[in-house]
Amino acid sequence: MEKRRQQKRPNTQKYRQIHKVIKRKIREAKERYMEQNCREVKNLAARYDNFNLHKKIKKMTGLRRKRQQGTIKDKDGNIIIDLSAKLKRCEEYIKELFYDARANTTEMADELRIINQEIEFAIRNAKVNKVVVPDQIPVELLN
Repeated sequence: MEKRRQQKRPNTQKYRQIHKVIKRKIREAKERYMEQNCREVKNLAARYDNFNLHKKIKKMTGLRRKRQQGTIKDKDGNIIIDLSAKLKRCEEYIKELFYDARANTTEMADELRIINQEIEFAIRNAKVNKVVVPDQIPVELLN
């Protein structure tokens, strides 16, 4: 690489030749490195060492992600440092998250209210020795 740097200005033809050699050597080294890692992955898989197997694969593929901890950004993407501004932004975010654009929902709640008599009627008329699907509770326990 030092020879390549020296040949950059005075002789571009020599520079290109050296550059090709360096690129080929880098490709060969990378290929050897990947083959060695693949052999290690195969050995780990053969030994059923799943923890180290997945660790090695993540290392090879570069899937490690750095987490940002404690950074809150405003709507424009600027990082907020002040604690009171962070609290205000969290409050805004929660309001946006749970915002309900529908009309008055109390009317719907009144319509959906179930009367105790309806529940008792449904339990009495349910078939015995059948499992109720959502909660897996037999009707015999409810009687």
